[in-house]
Amino acid sequence: MKIMISVAHDGADDKGAVNKEFGLNEYEFSQKVSSACSTELNRLFDADVSYVYDIGQVYPHRDTKILKLKKDSPDLAIEIHLNASTDKAINYGSVFHWGTNQLTKNIASKIADKFDALSAKGITPHKFNKSVSLPAEGYDIKRFWFITKTCCLTMIIEPMFISNDSACLFLNKKNSHKIVGGAVASGIYEVLKNGIA
Repeated sequence: MKIMISVAHDGADDKGAVNKEFGLNEYEFSQKVSSACSTELNRLFDADVSYVYDIGQVYPHRDTKILKLKKDSPDLAIEIHLNASTDKAINYGSVFHWGTNQLTKNIASKIADKFDALSAKGITPHKFNKSVSLPAEGYDIKRFWFITKTCCLTMIIEPMFISNDSACLFLNKKNSHKIVGGAVASGIYEVLKNGIA
């Protein structure tokens, strides 16, 4: 089984969402989570797991990533982001997937369950309350090119809001990336441990 984990943004000209007060940016956390998720997936089952350092989400770089996905033909590809809002009180997690595919829907629901279990234990600061089947009202489908323009099973995971103080306090903890990456990996594994039908 081949799983590709993509890092959001590029870390150079585009660091994604930034919280200057807490010294956090989306790219660096996505990079750490991707690495932790890859490590955990390889531990859980014999998967050919790789993660790719994104080189931006402008069109030339986006096309490069799409070409790589087509060339490598992974069984599953995920991209990890952090959300942001001008309203600092907002904080929830989302997993985006294409609504007509039952397998990615099952994985998305399982990942959400894993984060809800962490929240129930007081480990993460919010309920992971959204598994979004695209297309969906209120979401600009053009933003989700990683899902709509690729040729394999894909998902975008946004575990929390970098603009929220409680989320940032968690994100700044030493092992937060391992907790997030582990939850994602565990959700994927529970659905795919017997292979893809």
